[in-house]
Amino acid sequence: MRSLSMMAPADVLVRWMVSDDVRLLPDLARDDDFPRWTCEDFRENLRSVDTIGKVAEINERVVGFLMYRLDDENAEVIIENFAVARAWRRHGIATCLLDSLARKLLQGYARIVALVPDSNLPAQLLLRGCGFRATQVLRRGYGDDDAYRMERDTFAPTICAE
Repeated sequence: MRSLSMMAPADVLVRWMVSDDVRLLPDLARDDDFPRWTCEDFRENLRSVDTIGKVAEINERVVGFLMYRLDDENAEVIIENFAVARAWRRHGIATCLLDSLARKLLQGYARIVALVPDSNLPAQLLLRGCGFRATQVLRRGYGDDDAYRMERDTFAPTICAE
């Protein structure tokens, strides 16, 4: 079991995404199987009323991001895209981002949902470690790849500062 000091650096800050962050985000996600968005994709999503972005910052440097959409009709928070810079992976950055999102479960949302490609085992394991469970297999749900619908429906206190 990991100790709290290993979960995340003490100086990680999770904050709302601002337009100046957008130019940095495509490079963070280029090695991942989550959607490869351009700067314009990020800008378009941020203009949407129901889509929100957060970034993780260490020493005033953006090292990760999370984009999510609020689906009020189904009481779901849907993860649209997230990534952590390769040099900062396995330091608890993604856990901090996901834990900040878990607070939505206290605001009337029933679950947080992510579609994860079958081929992206690291993302599956990360989400599982953060309290998500696979609830459905979607054939060809991620382009030509099958996908898992992963859900989290419980709130757990965060250890990360915001």
